[in-house]
Amino acid sequence: MKTISNFSLKKINSFNVESIAPIAYFPSCIDDLITLSTLGLSSFYILGEGFNTLLVENESPIIIKPEFKGIEIDEQADCTIVKAAASENWHEFVGFCIERGINGLENLALIPGSVGAAPVQNIGAYGVELAQYCQEVLWFDFETQSVIQYQHKDCGFAYRESIFKKKVKE
Repeated sequence: MKTISNFSLKKINSFNVESIAPIAYFPSCIDDLITLSTLGLSSFYILGEGFNTLLVENESPIIIKPEFKGIEIDEQADCTIVKAAASENWHEFVGFCIERGINGLENLALIPGSVGAAPVQNIGAYGVELAQYCQEVLWFDFETQSVIQYQHKDCGFAYRESIFKKKVKE
């Protein structure tokens, strides 16, 4: 796992505000997350694409910036299942689906952020919400050091809402 001390966050937040993280971790696999969970970090911030993140202090908390990449397609008889890793850029993911004739997410193009942030906010636009297409979410629980699989019915999707925004985060 890549680790950088005194990491400048200026170029990875949409407001381009300078803030220095005392340390930034860049996990790219579940083993990296397990390692992080054993460090006893008392306070940290998980940073996706850095949109709508305003870092106002000169020194930020410890940053965890996941680098989980990959998109898998599973063609089935009656549907296509697409799995995308949390660090994929959301707009590029929508473009990927459109290019392959996988329809439904078109109205969600140009929404800034990452795939991993999309279910937290239950992103939506022009009458379409992620909840209409999201079958499951894999969530890493730092306390139990395990991946939890949430089925659609367990995600608590509502208008700009999900369990990932509050309940799971607490």
